[in-house]
Amino acid sequence: MRAPSPRRTRPEVTVEEPRVQLVAFELAGGDFAVDIMRLKEVIQPVPVTVVPRGPAFLEGVIDLRGAILPVVDLRRRFGLPSGAGLRQKLLIVAIDVGLGPGRRLILGLVVDRVREPIHVKASDLKPAPPLAHIDTDSRTFGAVATHGGRLHMVIDIDRLLGPRERAILAGRDFEPDPDRGPG
Repeated sequence: MRAPSPRRTRPEVTVEEPRVQLVAFELAGGDFAVDIMRLKEVIQPVPVTVVPRGPAFLEGVIDLRGAILPVVDLRRRFGLPSGAGLRQKLLIVAIDVGLGPGRRLILGLVVDRVREPIHVKASDLKPAPPLAHIDTDSRTFGAVATHGGRLHMVIDIDRLLGPRERAILAGRDFEPDPDRGPG
């Protein structure tokens, strides 16, 4: 007869809560963030060429290593006071403008200052308040994240521009949805 084997205890397995990595930046004294997986790079400001009669949301275009990229000034986009002379960085991000599955447009976003990447628990992301969506045709802010005592408005890059603006950047005619009115 065999003696019973000693009971083996299994080590406790702790499941780490998923984390979201964001890149934080400053704009007009406020704290904002975008999903770091959508960020291509951060560059020092380069000369921006104005596009005559271009859309109001477009500051102009830049030449980045031979690629011509549209540049959106986030202060202007969000109706914040002009930051003339304060611009320190350009975020180069990929944004979905409806070019088809897996096809995205690369564009530059003008910000005042890029902060450090931040890591937050997915459960710590809270819905953005409805007031953050007044005068926009989409839910530009996907969430609010608290990190290091700061409250960051998290921009949903795919919703930064409305349907009309995405169509303009994609070089398509815009056809408004008759149920929604002008875009």
